[in-house]
Amino acid sequence: LAGAPLPELIDALFKIVDPKRIFYGGDWPFTPLEACKALAGKLGASLSTDDPSRGAFIRGNATRLFPTNCGERQLARVR
Repeated sequence: LAGAPLPELIDALFKIVDPKRIFYGGDWPFTPLEACKALAGKLGASLSTDDPSRGAFIRGNATRLFPTNCGERQLARVR
C-alpha cells in the first residue's frame, strides 16, 4: 500500500490478501518525510479497529521481515 487509499479499497484488499503480506510504503525520499507521515496517519485512521492485525502492515510486517532495519536507532534517523 502507498498513499492513503479509500477504506473501501482497503476492505477489498483484506478480503483477498493475508494482512501479514501487506506493507505500507510512502515513496520516501521522493515524497517528503512529513507528507509520508501524514499519509500513513490518514491510512491508520481509516482502518477498522475491529481487527488489530490489519494495522500490522504499517510497521509490524516490516519489522518481522527486516528486524535489523526497524530498530529505534534506525527510526530515529528519519524522525
